[in-house]
Amino acid sequence: MDDIRAQLDALMGPNRDKKEKESSGTLPEWADEKVCKNFLVGFCCHDWFSTPKRKVNPCAKIHSEILKEKFEGHPDAKPYRAEWEEDFLIYLEKVAQECDRFIAIEKTKCRPASSGKAMGMPVEIKERCSELEKRYSELLSKAEDTAEKEYLAKAEMVKEELDGLRSKYVSDFAGEDICEVCGVKYPLGGSGAGSWHDKESHKKGKIHQGYSQIRETILNLKGKRREWEKHRDAIRANRRLREKEEEKQREKEEKERRQREKEKEKQKEEERLREKEREKEREKERQKEREREKERAAAKAREKERDRGRGRSRDRGRERSRSGGSSGARGSRRRKISRERDRSEDDRGAKKRSRSRRKDGAAKSRPRRDRSSERSRSAEGERRHGSSDRSASGSPGAKSGCSVEEEDIPDFWEMVQSKPSQVRNEFVAALTSNSQERLERWLLARIAGQKA
Repeated sequence: MDDIRAQLDALMGPNRDKKEKESSGTLPEWADEKVCKNFLVGFCCHDWFSTPKRKVNPCAKIHSEILKEKFEGHPDAKPYRAEWEEDFLIYLEKVAQECDRFIAIEKTKCRPASSGKAMGMPVEIKERCSELEKRYSELLSKAEDTAEKEYLAKAEMVKEELDGLRSKYVSDFAGEDICEVCGVKYPLGGSGAGSWHDKESHKKGKIHQGYSQIRETILNLKGKRREWEKHRDAIRANRRLREKEEEKQREKEEKERRQREKEKEKQKEEERLREKEREKEREKERQKEREREKERAAAKAREKERDRGRGRSRDRGRERSRSGGSSGARGSRRRKISRERDRSEDDRGAKKRSRSRRKDGAAKSRPRRDRSSERSRSAEGERRHGSSDRSASGSPGAKSGCSVEEEDIPDFWEMVQSKPSQVRNEFVAALTSNSQERLERWLLARIAGQKA
């Protein structure tokens, strides 16, 4: 996306989306700080040299031919040109100074000329060459003394072998030099392996042509210094105007930065509020979980207490059934015998009274009826007393008699609390099974409420 934007800026200018509207207080489009001023008044050499040692500082500004044409045809371009050419001269002088320093360093590294010099010949090769030289001299002497061609042919063979060994380690080098314009090294001499890169051929390279143009432009710009002085006041005015524009731009950027910071703070505050709400929801969930844990613990406690109560009730019922069964049976038999004896005595008395009534007449019959009724009432009282004793002794049928409703449980419990434990147990045992279960549930709920 940035590459596409840079290409559009180079083709159409940085303000392509705005209508061109200039006034006395507004800078032209080509005067924008994003536009390369060196390119407008001359050239920008940021991409001329690709060698790592010769690269110049990169330039990320806009290099637009359209803006350059607008600048050259603008009626008020002279003061801007004078100012920017002066800055352009300073920039090119720095580039040339860097090149001169590079030339001074590389000049000391140039290799000098050498002729017939052995370059790194091993010791055994040197010894072999010495032997061949001696052999060659001896064969030549014999050939001169005897004038025989055989010795001359052998001498030629030794000479060829000696030259072959020397050619591998001996070279003729004309030396190196460096260009004072661009700093490129080249070999001296116009023939041999280095003929493709000699003094004349390197001038066709991009580096030499680039630095040649830079040095020529420096000479031309130095001759314009008097012309620049004529536009010095306009240059200062342009600088003030540009400083105002830059200040406005900085204020605008600062305002946008503050606005972005406010938006970020607002987002952070909203995030904090959302986090608080989430924390409240989590706390509610934790509270509900704690309540559920309490309810489960209370339910377990009630279940345990219910199991213990049921066990105690079963134990008490078994004890009452064992103790009350035998004593109740013996008491009932005694009471039955007593009642039968009373009835026989009553029958005998009735017979005696009937005989006496017949003898004494109607006047004596009333007292006998009163005594018979009294004895019947006393027998009825004894029967009632026997039934109450059976209910108090805990017979199995006693549980089906006393029932306490749910709303009366607290009053019932308050009443039995004041009784001794044995009497309280008898009261509880006298309740129906449903009433005992209601009493047990009420007691478990009361215990759970006290623990909570």
